[in-house]
Amino acid sequence: MKWADALTLAARELRRRPARCALTIAAVLLAAALLVALLAVVTTARTRVLDQISKGGALSAITVEPAEPNLAQETLDDPTPGAPHALTTQAVDAMRRLPGVSSVDAVEAAPVDVLPPYRLPPGSSLCSSAAVRSSSSTSGCSVVGTAYQSRIIGADLTSFSSLPITLLAGAAPVAGTAEVDVGEGYLQHIGLPESKASELLGAYLELGTENLLGPFSTGDSVEAWRWVRAEIVGVVDQQVGTGDIVAWPGLADAAWSWESGGSTTAPYAAVVVVADQLSDVPAVREGIAAVGYNSSASEGLIVSVSRYIHVVEIVLSGIGFVALVIAALGIANALFASVRERRYEIGVMKAIGAHDSDVMRIFLAEAAAIGLVGGLLGTSAGVAIALIIGSQASSYLVSQGLAPVSLSIPWLLPLVGAAGSALVALGAGLPAAVRAAHLPAREAVAR
Repeated sequence: MKWADALTLAARELRRRPARCALTIAAVLLAAALLVALLAVVTTARTRVLDQISKGGALSAITVEPAEPNLAQETLDDPTPGAPHALTTQAVDAMRRLPGVSSVDAVEAAPVDVLPPYRLPPGSSLCSSAAVRSSSSTSGCSVVGTAYQSRIIGADLTSFSSLPITLLAGAAPVAGTAEVDVGEGYLQHIGLPESKASELLGAYLELGTENLLGPFSTGDSVEAWRWVRAEIVGVVDQQVGTGDIVAWPGLADAAWSWESGGSTTAPYAAVVVVADQLSDVPAVREGIAAVGYNSSASEGLIVSVSRYIHVVEIVLSGIGFVALVIAALGIANALFASVRERRYEIGVMKAIGAHDSDVMRIFLAEAAAIGLVGGLLGTSAGVAIALIIGSQASSYLVSQGLAPVSLSIPWLLPLVGAAGSALVALGAGLPAAVRAAHLPAREAVAR
């Protein structure tokens, strides 16, 4: 008997029992879909996410503090800084010239008084608070609050994704405007939970600066304080400096100019240095220490993330293979049931001259057909599931102000998924095929 004849007989048998055939194929389909989807996700995590991290970005950024390095702790991710050491333009230029540096962003800071009441947009649920001073259905409401001292952090926000800043709600401020992002300290001051941070978007606050050199005469009035009305466009968690207000450098420079009585540039609170590769971070930090400054980075964290991703890869792959084994048991059970039901048919085949290998070939053809069809359908479903997961993950990363990650599906994965399912099905069907092949003709035809 040729393989073509065996396939014809197998196909006829599968058509005779469509319900059993459909259920067995469905088991293989689900197992293959789960395995392919999980492998695609973990492959993306390893080849895309870690690759993106290692080539620079917020997680591979190095934060330089205005302090001398602590030589006893310089290899730690977050060492205790040494004595204060002001960051200068010359020092920033020296860091830019270090080998392995991708970008250098200086972060300015100026002291300000932050004054609620803050203007809430119309429809905010916070307008029902007892602290509301005035409200209307069209203009929102103003909430009574007290001023407190903080700092405004000024940074070039075009490189927002390279800064250690996480956007919790809203967007980054636009250059040349009085837009600001507020930090978690502002939320705590006004007693607003982080879950309601989005309700601040479109609200207003007042930023005040006192002239420490004495009041200035401006025509008919004498000013000792200057206030700026700023719109909140985002809420962030930031580690670039101590302060609750994040804006472009122009706003920080204006605040510093008024307080200092003429200086047009706010002092540097920190410098964010991004290395070309994750492997360059230790050497770059050594260079920064040689320039004379303390630095902190997340290189140890990234190594730990890589190890944990590998553990997740092993676990998820194991889950997929367990599902495939369960499907294989289903195939084996279905074929053993088929052998019991077809004893008479097997006996007749042997009586008219069929060999053991012919009978085995028929059952192996059935198993291979079930595995191949289920594997093809399951692989297609698995790729679709992985694409959906990848789309959702990328949308979340974009919403957090991070770069999206494209799904990585090796071209061999669908092929291996389909071929692997067929091989697993053949292995699962082999015991039943051997049993059918060794069934004596006399026993088979016995009623």
